[in-house]
Amino acid sequence: MKQLKLILMLVLLQNVNAIAQTPGTLDLTFGTNGVIANQIPIKNVDGAYITQQLRQQDGKYIANVNEYHYDDITGIYIEKYYLMRFHTDGQIDHSFGTNGVFSIDFSVSSMFLLAGNKILLCGTEEEEIITARVLDNGTFDITYGYKGKNYTGLFIPFYAAEQMKDGGLIISSNQPSDGRNLLIKFDAGGNRDFNFGENGIRYYSYDLNLGYRYISRIKQMSNGQFILGGVSYLNNNTNTFFIRLNEQLNYDSTFSNDGNFQLPYTGFRLSNFEIMNDGKILAGGFYYFNSFNNMGIIFSRMKSDGTLDSTFGVKGTRTTSFGGARDLLVKFILQPDSKIIAIGNSNSRFALLRLTANGTLDPVFNGTGKTVTPFNGCIDANATYVNMEPDGKLLVTGHANYQDSVAKFTMARYHSGYNTSISTVRLTMPVAIAPNPTTNQCKISYTVSNEQTVSISLYNIHGQVVFEQKIEPQSPGNQELILSLDDFSPGVYFLNIQNGEAQGVIKIIKSE
Repeated sequence: MKQLKLILMLVLLQNVNAIAQTPGTLDLTFGTNGVIANQIPIKNVDGAYITQQLRQQDGKYIANVNEYHYDDITGIYIEKYYLMRFHTDGQIDHSFGTNGVFSIDFSVSSMFLLAGNKILLCGTEEEEIITARVLDNGTFDITYGYKGKNYTGLFIPFYAAEQMKDGGLIISSNQPSDGRNLLIKFDAGGNRDFNFGENGIRYYSYDLNLGYRYISRIKQMSNGQFILGGVSYLNNNTNTFFIRLNEQLNYDSTFSNDGNFQLPYTGFRLSNFEIMNDGKILAGGFYYFNSFNNMGIIFSRMKSDGTLDSTFGVKGTRTTSFGGARDLLVKFILQPDSKIIAIGNSNSRFALLRLTANGTLDPVFNGTGKTVTPFNGCIDANATYVNMEPDGKLLVTGHANYQDSVAKFTMARYHSGYNTSISTVRLTMPVAIAPNPTTNQCKISYTVSNEQTVSISLYNIHGQVVFEQKIEPQSPGNQELILSLDDFSPGVYFLNIQNGEAQGVIKIIKSE
């Protein structure tokens, strides 16, 4: 017994950092107490904000920054647009553009990373849809279009874009007067594909009685199909809708009978959506309540056939919050285990929450499933991008505005627990657990080589035994055991299995 206690203490000591690093808390080894805020080098502005960010393979971040200032002569606010690149520690990368800043003369709505760290930009210049390509050093790629920019000749609204698997591009717009959405298709060189639809444009009619419809998000699935998401407006009400198109960009009738599905929750304003490995669609957004004085967070999940997934939330929908009175969901990602990491703004602070795969708050994440992070002295902080780093930590980036119009690029890094939640701590006996993390029970698989008594013990993070079982004797070979965790609180546990010649210790996380 002394040997067992010693081994378990060694296991606990080896993982004391992992245990102390509670999922959902700041990584105090990053920046100053887990956060970084470095001034955006733009002078004499009334405000600046980051609209989009991309993470290069080397870990650097490309940020699209809009700044605005009041012009005393014209009496109007003037906007200017920039690309900036930051190192993983939040410092400006001075090798990009001019001292880390590349000034552009058009509004960027979407951007994509290309091979060689080139950047594809999509947006509007004087109401004309244009595309552009920027080199890794922060200059226009003059081999693309006209001196790096491609003018489409289309003076219509820009709503969403998606880079296609063949290197081409599709952009969404609409003609609200006659109830038609439209897609514009471009080849990899930025030229309009005039073989597509009518002069490179295909129209998608919809019922105006259901409201004016705007496509705000596009994603191509692994099978080549496309999911389009957006919001419709009718009589001051909003609804979120989805369209699925086949590879030829025609309606897919196997999705909700005609390729169209509108979520039944009135007020749902789509922020973004993700396509899961099984083809399900998870949509996230926000909604107003209490006479538009408050904002909350909402998620819905659809099955691949375009119907609500009743196994998620309540009848396919889950409402929640970061804990503030006005909570804005900006973006979410899916962990490899299908848990949901959502970020945004809660009362002018960085905000995160984690939901389990079935849509409930994950109490393993900071004890409540949510966390908020203020930046000292800032007026307003907005998280705009989240990335799971190779070690499983969550790097959240955005911007914060301070007194005297000082804008700062802000970063915070959090523990997720994902990288240790399914790892074997010590294994001299082959042991496996599934599922892990788990909610109520899991299957333990292990192998014994000789017929001997097997002892099974479960320890909490304080080294206390919470479950014991002996099997006398157990035959050699592969064995299985169902372990019930119904009576245990959510958290981290260590399972020890041993016989006279071998033992294994593995970590288990019980979620809600």
